[in-house]
Amino acid sequence: MCNLVIFKKQVFMTLMLLASFVVVGNSSSANTLEEGYQAYIKTDFSGAKEKLTEAVKNESNPVKLTKIHKLLGIVHYMLSDLNESARSFKLALSYNPNISVLQSEVLDETIITFFNRIKTLETTKIQENPSPKKKRKKRFRYVKKRRPLTTTEKIYATLPFGVGQFMHRQYFFGALSGALQGGALGYYLFLGSQIDSKKSDNATFQASGAGDDVKSAVSAEINDQIKDLEARQLYSLVGFFSLWAVSSVDAYLTPKYRRIKRRVYDDDDARLKPTYDLNLGIAPNLESQTPDLVFQLNARF
Repeated sequence: MCNLVIFKKQVFMTLMLLASFVVVGNSSSANTLEEGYQAYIKTDFSGAKEKLTEAVKNESNPVKLTKIHKLLGIVHYMLSDLNESARSFKLALSYNPNISVLQSEVLDETIITFFNRIKTLETTKIQENPSPKKKRKKRFRYVKKRRPLTTTEKIYATLPFGVGQFMHRQYFFGALSGALQGGALGYYLFLGSQIDSKKSDNATFQASGAGDDVKSAVSAEINDQIKDLEARQLYSLVGFFSLWAVSSVDAYLTPKYRRIKRRVYDDDDARLKPTYDLNLGIAPNLESQTPDLVFQLNARF
């Protein structure tokens, strides 16, 4: 039990030590900024530069970084280092483009004119260089274009057994049409052989020594069978030619296409429609000490 209490005390002391490090780090950054400002007020510009440079390294808050860079730009100007002054002002404007240098903040009023010139240049640069356009990617696509049938294709379209459908690469309908036409024609030929067999049997029976009454009765029966076979043979022949005509008309009227290689872009479907980019952000406002909502809307066609 005693060991558990000691362990809890050790954990508590460790957490308190870490928290003190964080507080000391933040307060040291704030103290460095205050020391740099006091050195600037006392016209110790070199000392102010040193303190503010150290404050930049230890600070991560955008609001405080804006103040530090702004004051650092003023200090560089007082040291006649205009390049570094412009660089610091640009960094301050990158955190908050709405900042300004007041007359009460400077010892030399020409700093205000210098800062406003930098601010105008930065604002113009943002307006002239909006968000970059995406590069359009080129690619190629094959498209189909209708064309008339050639003379050879017209001949193929009139052939039976689904040849026209196979020409159009309609393999299922070609096979179906060929099977139906083949079945109809095969049935026609089969009925023809049956008719010939019936006639041969009738002739053989008539040459036999049977009585006239029997021959007459058998002949009448065979003739009735032959008529029935001939009727079915006619239907099969009509079916064959009907299927042939349907497949030929279908093949003749079905259009042929040719493939054309055409250059297209990925955004062809939407290139005539405007594309809007909305950029939202929060920028600190040093005057009111409250963040401002900044948004920018760009339209591209």
